[in-house]
Amino acid sequence: EVEKPKYLPSQIVNRTKENGFVSFRMSDHTKLWKERDAKNPAKGYGTKVATGAWYWYENWVEFVLNYLQQTANESQLST
Repeated sequence: EVEKPKYLPSQIVNRTKENGFVSFRMSDHTKLWKERDAKNPAKGYGTKVATGAWYWYENWVEFVLNYLQQTANESQLST
């Protein structure tokens, strides 16, 4: 069995910036995971490691990027 890659919140924020979402901040990430109850283990978006830190899986990174793209598209339609 292969261990899934894991990401810290700062790495996710950096990925969003690399994908053109330069105004996305750590506080935005925190708000989003809380709104989506993304730390609920049943959702499978990440895991708590032995140190007590929460690490996110790639599927959460993809969710965040898709969410930002969808939000950007919706805001363009409303202008």
